[in-house]
Amino acid sequence: MKLRDVKTGKVVLKNVVLADSFLKRFKGLMLKSRPARSYGLLFAFRKKGRHFIHTCFMRFAIDLVYLDDNGQIVEIKENLRPWRFYRPKSKAKYLLELPAGDASVFGLHLGQQLKIEEK
Repeated sequence: MKLRDVKTGKVVLKNVVLADSFLKRFKGLMLKSRPARSYGLLFAFRKKGRHFIHTCFMRFAIDLVYLDDNGQIVEIKENLRPWRFYRPKSKAKYLLELPAGDASVFGLHLGQQLKIEEK
């Protein structure tokens, strides 16, 4: 999958893996080594809500990008280190997990709308 900025039409992230089951969401990026740039894990939740995340058993820090059901970025948490918990302030339908620093590298910002596309 890939993520495209709706306003500019530019592909923001070209290697996105969908975590659409409980097991895939639970496992996330745990016990993995830091992936290469342009990689993200997209959590698709059944319902919009304030879905908390933990970084237990993580080997690197991550950025969290929360999106509503229209793909609009509603919250960004940068550099969440291993062995931490985070509960967002905003309700979201999707969560994009990226290696720390990548949200900034790719220019992701609040209010930006992303379109999820199959390759």
